[in-house]
Amino acid sequence: MDTTGRYTFQGLGKSYSLLIKTSSNVLPVCTSVDPSVMTASQPVWDSRLNGYMCKLTSVGEGETALTVQAGGTKKVLETAVTIPPTKLWMDTSSYQFYSPGQQYTVLLRTTPDTKLAVATSDVSVAAAGQPVWNKGVNGYLCRLTAGKEGEATVTFTAGKTVRTLTVEVSYKPVMITRDTYSYTFRTPGQKYTMFVKTATNICPQILSSDEKVVTGITTVWNAKKKGYYCTMQAGETAGKADVSITAGSTTVTVSVTTDLRADTISLDTSSYQFHYRNQSYQMLAKFSSGAVPVISVSNPSVVSVGTSKDKSGSFFVYVTAKANGEADVFVRAGSTTAKMHAAVDFQPINILSSTGSCSFTGASQSSIITFYTSYNLAPKFSTSNSRVVAVQNLGWSTSANGYQCKVIAGGEGSASVTASIAGVAGKSVSATVKYPMPTTEQSMLQHAQRYSSGTGYLLTVDTANHRVGVYTGRQGHWKQLYNWACANGAAGTPTVKGEFTVQARGYYFDSGYARCFYYTQFYGGYMFHSVLYTQTATPTSTIDGRVGMALSHGCVRLQLANAKWINQNIPWSTKVAVY
Repeated sequence: MDTTGRYTFQGLGKSYSLLIKTSSNVLPVCTSVDPSVMTASQPVWDSRLNGYMCKLTSVGEGETALTVQAGGTKKVLETAVTIPPTKLWMDTSSYQFYSPGQQYTVLLRTTPDTKLAVATSDVSVAAAGQPVWNKGVNGYLCRLTAGKEGEATVTFTAGKTVRTLTVEVSYKPVMITRDTYSYTFRTPGQKYTMFVKTATNICPQILSSDEKVVTGITTVWNAKKKGYYCTMQAGETAGKADVSITAGSTTVTVSVTTDLRADTISLDTSSYQFHYRNQSYQMLAKFSSGAVPVISVSNPSVVSVGTSKDKSGSFFVYVTAKANGEADVFVRAGSTTAKMHAAVDFQPINILSSTGSCSFTGASQSSIITFYTSYNLAPKFSTSNSRVVAVQNLGWSTSANGYQCKVIAGGEGSASVTASIAGVAGKSVSATVKYPMPTTEQSMLQHAQRYSSGTGYLLTVDTANHRVGVYTGRQGHWKQLYNWACANGAAGTPTVKGEFTVQARGYYFDSGYARCFYYTQFYGGYMFHSVLYTQTATPTSTIDGRVGMALSHGCVRLQLANAKWINQNIPWSTKVAVY
């Protein structure tokens, strides 16, 4: 044998594999003298080790021996099983209960593979549940429940280690306050939550005198309000019941009546077909009395339900599709129940439109677009740019057999009008707004084609019409970028005419009592600049903001934003044509 003399196991459930070699490979017989201390398995041949393996397992504390017999030869292995002390910690060594049914959960820490036992000296005073390992707290949780008044000792054992917890149950008067003294239910399953506070925050025991009338009582501590929210539910039987609230030796009651009268329930539909996930239907429910409705569903995996009430008092049930299948939505009020059947069958959803595009040449022009949807599902309409076009939902059109929207033109530009269904389908129509170019601007654009420029920009000044044109491109192919009103030179101080180029520029200069911001020079003292402002660090107050006329000393005045644009965007040496 690979071990002779003595082997000691440290703890229960420990194993040791004994290697046994015999002449001529005779099968040995292994026997434990005391199987209550150690067990021995049938030897198994191991060709790699060229011998027999016998597994020894500790099962109880004490001493024993293993006899190994092979032919006429017998050998003995002395063994012992010792149980070392086990670490055992608990979060308290004593606890005081003040109310029957009050509970406390003890946290105990030891090794996860250690079997933890619990016993109570008097279960009528304190009952202990079976300790359960909790990974989150890395320990065992054991729930204690108060019974009659008295004292008891709860003993926890882990291996040879014992810890005790002293429990005292003493029911003293405790002040209890609650926000409800009586309540009336009108519908089975209806819920009501009351708020309860107790002195020293003792958890109250809340019971119904008749579970058929009032049932499903739950209690939840609220740390912010330092009290308990107690929720109770109407049963299926009409009648009266007392809900008792006990803390210590004090008990108060809430009188509860379940008054199940017949009600008239009207639903706006008895069935509805859903075609895509998360499709929702808003069902209007009307009642003849003031009974509180209770909503339930036969198969919550198929549809979910929610409720709301608007300012006028109308009650709505929101039914939302979750998965293929069928379900019934029940609406209960008093002793009456109404039902809506929901069928869910997810199918591809498509949207078509009566046109692929629309264009406008003026503000407030409009066009009506019709969208055709699978199963006539109502789409939502949106615009990608509300500055360019606005969209008005016209709803279902019987004559067009589709949903219509009105597209209204705003500012120039491009946008898309989209009809969509809950993210599962969408259809977009392009919309373009482009105003006809005024005659003056057309004439300036045509005149600009004769000029060349050393950059990709061209500036022209029409002194007769008091306009500035900004163009991009090249000679013969200029396109208008902007066309602004300006104030060019007055009759006595006209703006110089001819072809020039952009030269110096700056933030401002002063002219007499006025300040001109964002100046861009194109010839000598002739510049583009802002209208006239007071002489402050920033342009805040205008002295003369007029444009569209001849009144300057020769420069070309522009609105502040336009002067700034030229100052910050037009390159050096850009051609300036004044005519």
